[in-house]
Amino acid sequence: MSTTQNGTDLQLQSAFQDGNWPAAMRLAQQRARTFNDQYFEIVKICAESQLDDPHAKFAAVAAVDRFVKEGTVVKDVDGIDLLEWATVELVSEEAFSETFGVLRVRAVKAAPRDKVAATRCLQSCLLHWDLNGAQQIAAIIDRSFSQDRDFMFWNIVITHMLALYAMLAQKQIERAAQLTEQAHASQAADGTPARGVKSEQEILLLYDIVETHGTAEDLCKLVNSPVFSPVAQFRMGRKELFQRMAAKYKRSQQWTALCDLCHDCLSETGQDGGLTLLACDWSVWRHFLEAAAHLKSSDEGVIPKVQDLLVKVAQAKSLKPIYKRNIILAKLSAAFTLEANDQDDVDNDNKPSSARLQELLLYVEEQKTSIACFSDIKEFAEKLDASGLKHLAYVYVPELAKTCEDSATSARVHLLSLKLRYLLTTCPVSRTQVAGRIPASKCVVCNSVFESASCHACLAKISSAALEAYKSATDEFTDDATVQGEVLPELALAVALCNMQMAFCARPGYYTAETECLKREFLVRALLVLEHQVFLTPKHSQICLVLVQLHLFLGSAHACREIWQELGVKRTIVDSLAPIFYDRLSTVAPVILDSSDDWGWDMAETLRGHFANSLLMRMPRRLIDAFEAGSYGSIIDMPRYTNNLRFGCTRAVSLVEEVRADRLLGEPCDEFLNDDRFVEVSDDIDLRDAVDYGSFPSWGSSASVPLYERLRLGPGIS
Repeated sequence: MSTTQNGTDLQLQSAFQDGNWPAAMRLAQQRARTFNDQYFEIVKICAESQLDDPHAKFAAVAAVDRFVKEGTVVKDVDGIDLLEWATVELVSEEAFSETFGVLRVRAVKAAPRDKVAATRCLQSCLLHWDLNGAQQIAAIIDRSFSQDRDFMFWNIVITHMLALYAMLAQKQIERAAQLTEQAHASQAADGTPARGVKSEQEILLLYDIVETHGTAEDLCKLVNSPVFSPVAQFRMGRKELFQRMAAKYKRSQQWTALCDLCHDCLSETGQDGGLTLLACDWSVWRHFLEAAAHLKSSDEGVIPKVQDLLVKVAQAKSLKPIYKRNIILAKLSAAFTLEANDQDDVDNDNKPSSARLQELLLYVEEQKTSIACFSDIKEFAEKLDASGLKHLAYVYVPELAKTCEDSATSARVHLLSLKLRYLLTTCPVSRTQVAGRIPASKCVVCNSVFESASCHACLAKISSAALEAYKSATDEFTDDATVQGEVLPELALAVALCNMQMAFCARPGYYTAETECLKREFLVRALLVLEHQVFLTPKHSQICLVLVQLHLFLGSAHACREIWQELGVKRTIVDSLAPIFYDRLSTVAPVILDSSDDWGWDMAETLRGHFANSLLMRMPRRLIDAFEAGSYGSIIDMPRYTNNLRFGCTRAVSLVEEVRADRLLGEPCDEFLNDDRFVEVSDDIDLRDAVDYGSFPSWGSSASVPLYERLRLGPGIS
């Protein structure tokens, strides 16, 4: 409930706060006569609108309409706030710009030097997404407080978003950029001018505006600027602009420009003439190598350029482990992307023969203790031929585990070996076709013939080895928190993933009835192993997410609910993770969403409440925080984010599952026709799918069907 101004009149304020509307009306009318103050007249109108009389309820709406039509200036911003409060359910969001937006612009024009009132009006216009009103107010504030550079950029970013005045925004920010460049050229002692472009967010805004409204020549001029170029910013430690331009060059396939940009960034030297730590940035090397791979057939000098730079960086002294890892990862990537692959990875003596396999083995030797080693090498291991990947998984890494100095390191390397073996079983190179009446394959590892997607004999051996390692590690490392928290959960996952892979027997590209292609006993085994592990590590997100899908697939929804609540999926991650649990939940167990039950109501309210709170206004209040923090990138992205949230599949799922559960349980379910989640979605809107499966274990080949797809109840949402 809104309140009157603090300290204006304690008696009136008390009556208003207590909801004693007749008394509040009487007192406000008396004060209006005594002081001839417009504010008290508004208080009376707002109090009247709270009466039970249906006619009186529209008193505030009528007052707003009268003020707008008669050109009345409501100077007191608190009065406008009261009118907004009194009409919150009577004036639609779409009508804001023609009602309260007009009143707020008039109020700011009447008192342009009142900073507090002006910024409050600006915030209200932004939250209701009245860009026209917000732009007018921002321009007034900028003129009134020209010494405050933040207001200038507020004005620019709002003008930029209001496409009607796009060229104005470009001229404003280019003028600010010009002031900064002039100060830089003259080497002014006082640094950046007050109304110049200075921070990283301001520079990103500059690029946003020029890319959106400027010409190709304008952007080229900016990219070559001694102050605002991606290279100059990268050397200052500001890397987001580089990432943005690199992505732009990739989209437009400007590989030469991308290659030159990366080389310039990585070639930065320090005062001693040596390369700086900026040359160890893996994200830059990744772009550099991708560009070089596209240019190597047309530019003979690009490969020596990459190799020379790699040698220089590798020779740098006293590199920290994280930087050293980036460099050897870059060398590994170069071996796979730039060098010709015209020989087998393993020779006739079962020894590594290709340069790429040798580099991969060197990387594993160096990074064997890192928990991220498998994810680092997975994309490269998949590119090996069958002999190379088999040597890596079954020969080199197991031998490496035996030579480790301590048992904890050996356990980590053994886990890496199991992951690589699992990867091999899911790779197409692990099998050769066998002619026959029924399509079958022969395993390159154990020579077994099988009709499923992967070799069950190999999967069974991997599962058995992982289970044995799990038992051994459980007994041996009872006091080692690192092994207990990192190695044991992944060993449990190794057992579970192998069993889940064996549960699905369908051969890719061939239709098989579900009763023939699904062996549920393997799923139950996986479930039991993971349930045991989640009891020990209840916060392990990967295991919890797999268990959620497994329980739903097998119909044990109540156990699934307990694990889901343990995950604590709330707020910003609801949109991307909630469908993993809620999608088709009413089909499996509608009682989980029973609105008459406290548990069920809470499960449904988690989604319903999230969207109701996030979409209460046209824009979230975080937009104001972004303005105050000068985070202009967030300001520009927030309307898109809010629109995606409003018209996303997750929001639709929240309504569908809730209504279906009520219908299946015999509860009334007609009210959904008036629900915003239904009303706001028209037939021509394409709902956005934001489900993120990135937190699931990704051990299989990129050519195989992810297990989360197989465990999903039906097709993905769309």
